[in-house]
Amino acid sequence: MAQMALRMPPDLRESIKAAAKANERTMNSEVIHHLKRIFGSAEAATGAEFGDDTPAAVDPNTAVEAAGQFHTQQKDC
Repeated sequence: MAQMALRMPPDLRESIKAAAKANERTMNSEVIHHLKRIFGSAEAATGAEFGDDTPAAVDPNTAVEAAGQFHTQQKDC
């Protein structure tokens, strides 16, 4: 698998971290999961390529909701 260094704003990193935790995935798996959803992949719907069969992984909106909740908390501070 190819590697890539990625720079991002700290709040985006924290959103990815929160979504990964909610979905019981690594941050890397979370990012790849969403990139595959955006750019297309049959495997992306469940995260099966990472052996991810957790209930959260089956619902693709879970990570988006978790990330949105995190951003809401950040803005209210």
